[in-house]
Amino acid sequence: MVLDDIPDNIIIHPKIMMYQNVPCSSYILPLDAVKKMKKYNISQMPVMTKDVVVGLVSDSTIIDNIATKPDISKLKVSEVMKECPPIITPSSKKSVVVDLLKHYSILLVAEKGKLMGLISKADVLDSIY
Repeated sequence: MVLDDIPDNIIIHPKIMMYQNVPCSSYILPLDAVKKMKKYNISQMPVMTKDVVVGLVSDSTIIDNIATKPDISKLKVSEVMKECPPIITPSSKKSVVVDLLKHYSILLVAEKGKLMGLISKADVLDSIY
């Protein structure tokens, strides 16, 4: 896997490579989430309630539900979201970031319970080139 091949001398620091000002969804309609994802050209985003991340909505979770529930306009984001991705701190080590990204599409970066940003596999690769 490409992430395994990142040399140890390459500094991967969550605070440096994370995407800040993360667009988030609340318990809105999936169609509103799709509109927001299209606006920001993203395929997934955290779902929050009262500043707490409660899940993740993505183009895949929405498409999966369209296949089984044709009238998606009556669903809430909470009905199409999946579990919250791992949350790391800004000081997390490269090994933690790389190991988690082998299993998850994104990681959330938070400090003292406040969401600061997110890291995707693409962010890691962008940070080394």
